[in-house]
Amino acid sequence: MKFYRQCTLRHKHSVTVAWIEERGARLGCQVTLEDSEDPSLFWTVETVSRQRVSQTEAQEKARESVKFARAGSLGGLRGNK
Repeated sequence: MKFYRQCTLRHKHSVTVAWIEERGARLGCQVTLEDSEDPSLFWTVETVSRQRVSQTEAQEKARESVKFARAGSLGGLRGNK
């Protein structure tokens, strides 16, 4: 069974939060995001949550986050610093 952790990721000046497979959830690792606008971009892992969830749970949490962002949250899923 695969497990996932929520991570803060950075690419240049863009920051996003995503549930990524545990094997890549290590500070400083470079990962790609299959469902991003440009899946060839490498993102650097900046933070890793302690919470470990199954693939099904990670997918559910990601869907909840998208719904929250679309409802007008101030934070959203992406931001620039």
